[in-house]
Amino acid sequence: MRFWDYEFEVLDENIIFDEELTAEQLSVKPGDGFITFVQEDGTVILRKIDLTKVEQISLKKVKVVE
Repeated sequence: MRFWDYEFEVLDENIIFDEELTAEQLSVKPGDGFITFVQEDGTVILRKIDLTKVEQISLKKVKVVE
């Protein structure tokens, strides 16, 4: 998916999306969270996780409640 002509505001702890980008377009809902990965080549990946299913987060693993 490509987004052209949208603005993103990058603050200390937040990235705020252009108001034209809706939650539906981004496939997100309340309770979703993201873990950031930075690959060796510098590529940034945001992996979506459902925070309502997370019991514990540590630096080594994510434990999901089933």
